[in-house]
Amino acid sequence: MKRAEIKAEIGRGLERSCEGSKRERIVAAPGADGIERIEARFFGDAYARHRHDTYAVGLTLFGVQRFWYRGAERVSLPGQIIVLHPDEVHDGGAGDETGLSYRMLYVEPALIAEALDEAAAPPFVAEPVINDAPLAAVLAEALSALDAPLDELARDDLVGRLARALIRRAGRPARPLAQPATRQAKLARDYLDAHATRAVSSIELARAAGIDRYALARHFCALYATSPHRLSVDAPAGAGARADRRRRAARRDRRSDRLRRPGPLHPPFQEGLRPAARPLGGADGGVARVNAGVSAIARSRARL
Repeated sequence: MKRAEIKAEIGRGLERSCEGSKRERIVAAPGADGIERIEARFFGDAYARHRHDTYAVGLTLFGVQRFWYRGAERVSLPGQIIVLHPDEVHDGGAGDETGLSYRMLYVEPALIAEALDEAAAPPFVAEPVINDAPLAAVLAEALSALDAPLDELARDDLVGRLARALIRRAGRPARPLAQPATRQAKLARDYLDAHATRAVSSIELARAAGIDRYALARHFCALYATSPHRLSVDAPAGAGARADRRRRAARRDRRSDRLRRPGPLHPPFQEGLRPAARPLGGADGGVARVNAGVSAIARSRARL
């Protein structure tokens, strides 16, 4: 089932929601390039056997999710994850009379391959129903707000995290990073700091850093233990503090420069010379007044 067919199936589900029981529905999120997200609630059989040209990865939210896949009947319970490989025939429906609710993510395999930077076949997860807390966290974040679109940085972050989870579940070793792209990652971080008050696209950030967007995400995460998307989400809250730190550092640098550079009020002494001593009391007769005072004290003691 291609992306157009997925949308058509969603449309048929919406028609079914309107014409049949109001308890049945399919809700589609705003689309992102290469990604579709839905929430569905059904009773009984929902889909006849079909196939997708995308990965289908989702969470069962309520009820028993029953489906036929790779020659066997499968069951997913609330909290479990379903992983369907592209071009694999399957169907779907509720396993009992209480109905079924789930959220699903459809991702084009080309995005997964690009995120992994591999020429090998896309990762294949043999077990279609799994328990995996890290992957569940990725899906929960991606599928939590279906009314909000995914911006480019969020999409790339999602694809990268999903790709790493799939390759881990497939039992394939992750490709190690070469020499960390420290300079490019720092350029990207500085760019996000400098533009913290507006949205920055993946293409724009990759251009500023001079590196491919998925490569940037991998190196950025390795160096800073976070993603460009996560930093951009936190940036408005932390931008003021980071700007204040930069201002304080600039002031320290300016003070250090002044101390290292002799000023007009502090001429350097010539070697072997001392500054001339100023007369006690200044140049306005202060020394004479001091001497007169000493003489007066001496005369009074003589009279005694």
